[in-house]
Amino acid sequence: IERLGSQELDTESVRDAVLHALRSKRPTKMIKVEPFTTKEWGRNSLFKVGEGSLGGKGRGLRFLSSLLQYRNLADVFPGVDIDIPKSLIICTSKFDAFITDNNLASLVSETDDKKVAAAFLAADLPMTVTQRLFEFAKLCTKPLAFRSSALFEDAFAQPFAGVYQTIMVPNNQDSIEERVEEMASAIKLVYASTYYQEAKKYASATQNRTEEEKMAVVIQEVAGSTWASRYVYPNVAGVALTYDFYPA
Repeated sequence: IERLGSQELDTESVRDAVLHALRSKRPTKMIKVEPFTTKEWGRNSLFKVGEGSLGGKGRGLRFLSSLLQYRNLADVFPGVDIDIPKSLIICTSKFDAFITDNNLASLVSETDDKKVAAAFLAADLPMTVTQRLFEFAKLCTKPLAFRSSALFEDAFAQPFAGVYQTIMVPNNQDSIEERVEEMASAIKLVYASTYYQEAKKYASATQNRTEEEKMAVVIQEVAGSTWASRYVYPNVAGVALTYDFYPA
């Protein structure tokens, strides 16, 4: 409002002023999401496996990481530790390889979600993904959320919020082999949800093609505290709803 000065305030002027203020606060630089290595695990919060897109949620996490790094939020809120849970993103190139190597593309026309899930669970992940899961499992013993991060998700005009699956994994089995097997199954089920009926109906309703969708997967540590040596509960939980009064 101060930028507008003494001129008469009309809706468009206020809208333009608000948009200008919001855009001026966006980070001008974006962090580079580095490939996952055990050596770098303690230094960063965000890693990737593969190439291609990070997907909708992955891009959002990258934006938030950039905001935290370049806007010095620790100085804005003294005494408050703001961070992103450790996250490993399986990029869309691995989804493409999984579908192609296991001849799963024809399932796009399958109408039974259980058959789709069974076929995906019986298929093999790319070897590099399995190798990275073993390395990841040695470093991470917290519960994990396997979150869909598709290209269509978090789109500006037609977001696919809540359409694809999130799989929660306790990650507390006795052997590392069991833990990796459960992680692999979670990735496959997130992949499978791309071909589920609800997702295909929503894609059709929004004039998108399921055949053009690509799925990345965000593997994210669950933030919280451990109780009774085995249960992890979040310190704070809730849902935030927003409304954009000033769409671009």
